[in-house]
Amino acid sequence: MHYFFGNINVEAKTFSLSEEESYHCSKVLRIQKGETIGILNGKGIIATGVPEYISQNKCEGTISVITEYPAPEKEIFLVVAPTKTAERTEWLVEKCTELGISGIYFVKSERGLRSKINITRLQSIAIAAHKQSGNPFLIALHDLIDFKIFIEKSILDLKESLVISLDCYKGIKQHLNITNILSLTTEYKKIFIFIGPEGDWDLDEIKILNDKIPNTLNVSFGNVRLRTETAAIYVASCCKLINENTTN
Repeated sequence: MHYFFGNINVEAKTFSLSEEESYHCSKVLRIQKGETIGILNGKGIIATGVPEYISQNKCEGTISVITEYPAPEKEIFLVVAPTKTAERTEWLVEKCTELGISGIYFVKSERGLRSKINITRLQSIAIAAHKQSGNPFLIALHDLIDFKIFIEKSILDLKESLVISLDCYKGIKQHLNITNILSLTTEYKKIFIFIGPEGDWDLDEIKILNDKIPNTLNVSFGNVRLRTETAAIYVASCCKLINENTTN
């Protein structure tokens, strides 16, 4: 059964697809009227239904089965400086979507190598990964913003959350491991994990984060230096274990 990203009306038991999804449904996969398909709305609902009207611009139908999934116990957000190549950022988004990360904030760092990203393409990649993985919740992607502006705009949210900054400077004593993360998350509903560019965060950026958000936990991977996207997948995998442990 093929899955599509669309709007689901639970009360009316109907669905509709966007123009892009309708084209993919009718022209690429050549789904026929009355054929069973799956629909995800990115908000925790996965449905099974059949198209009653289908064209390259529009697809609407009725739903026979609706499954609602509870939101994860912990919301996990990555604050990431985009990678040097767009392809590596795209891979990061795809894998974080599959692993159930709640959202990614892209920020400009003093040592970052990219001043712009194609957020529309990244959202399309996220939707494709959302459909492929069957994850009930779609990752929220936020367009590139200056690091300092992000801190100012998000300061209230950050102060009420567990904030982890991945640094590779000498003197960072605490190493990141699954046990440490699990032991620190019990009282927090949200976790923000800052992952810098390959030259790491600028010292001024680390100082700003720690001055503005005193509860920031600075950690490292020890003697190992990971690429930005590798670090993101590592922590995303750790956080998936966190949510699985809190729901079991």
